[in-house]
Amino acid sequence: MYTTMKLVPAILAVGASVASAQSSICSTATYTINSAAEATAIPCRTMESIEISSDLTGAVTIDGPTRLRGNLVVNNATQLVSLASSSLTTIDGRFELVGLELLNDVRFTALTAVETIEWVTLPALGTVVFGTAGVTSASSVRISNTDLRSLDGLNLASVDEMYINNNDRLLSYSTQLANVSKKLEIDSNGPALNVTLANLIWAQELIINNAASVLVPSLEVINGSMRFDQNSFTTFTAPNLTEFKEGDISFINNPELTNISFPVLETLGGSLTIVNNSGLARIDGFPELKTIGGAVLLGGDFESVELPSLDDARGAFDVRSTQSIDESCKFFDDMEGRQIRGEYNCRGGDENANEANSTSGGSSGNNGGSSNNNNNGSGSAMLGTNMAALVTVAVIGGLAQLML
Repeated sequence: MYTTMKLVPAILAVGASVASAQSSICSTATYTINSAAEATAIPCRTMESIEISSDLTGAVTIDGPTRLRGNLVVNNATQLVSLASSSLTTIDGRFELVGLELLNDVRFTALTAVETIEWVTLPALGTVVFGTAGVTSASSVRISNTDLRSLDGLNLASVDEMYINNNDRLLSYSTQLANVSKKLEIDSNGPALNVTLANLIWAQELIINNAASVLVPSLEVINGSMRFDQNSFTTFTAPNLTEFKEGDISFINNPELTNISFPVLETLGGSLTIVNNSGLARIDGFPELKTIGGAVLLGGDFESVELPSLDDARGAFDVRSTQSIDESCKFFDDMEGRQIRGEYNCRGGDENANEANSTSGGSSGNNGGSSNNNNNGSGSAMLGTNMAALVTVAVIGGLAQLML
């Protein structure tokens, strides 16, 4: 009995020590995992932040916590091969994986909500597995330089900003994303990448480069800009897009592009730039466009340009083609100084029409006269030496209009 009575305080002391250690782990600002064993039996449901040591190797499974109030960070653990958790559902801060050369497998089968996903320089990462629902909530996403072929499981309805770039093997990105409050940028991924934004209705800014196809069947409003550069798709259509409030539309260096269609677009707050799309024979995909708040720069090998509803073009207006575009220029000549309020130029036969920095050349059909095929340099002053100059003129013109 005496021996037992002596053991009781000792047992209680050990229990108190264990409880204190557990409490310390659960409340520490950042709990650092230095071995795989330390990750497998974390005695906390809720923690602040977890950081995995850069010296850790092999496979790590985080078991125990369901929520992190802070971040999950793994940086420069160059020998880490896999990372998993079946318990973690929510990360209130960043899920950061950076500089993990051998990481090839990430499995978070319960995770549904993250504030920020930052996955950068993960050249071996080919497999990511989320649960059935996937990650449905995130404010910011950056996935760059991975070996991923798809982004299945990233099932966001809305996001502030998303950057998907330099994923050379990425073949498809199909998402239910409906709203982008800042920017969606998809750039320099696999050359066969197919992008499907089936439910996207509203976006602040949309930039897609180096894609094989882009579908935006539900898109209605762009509050900022839409830019496409060096894509291999043959057609682009935005069948429900009616309004660009402030930004620009830009198609540059898309060699396979044969058709651009914005059938119901009426207002473009910024500039319209379509340059060096060598397969584009006609620019006629803006039948309802009435107002262009910025500059118009059209250059290429096209044979005609049609803007039949144009009523107010407030910036510089420059149309150039390697082909004869006399009929198109005659149409726009009659609008100079009226519907076209900025500096105006329209000419065909310009061998430099596909270059953003081309200077004058070819026939001129401006200053109210009809188009012709003489290289006499007549007409109003030419645009300038580069696209930057064009935009400057457009801005000055716009300010002048506001001051009138």
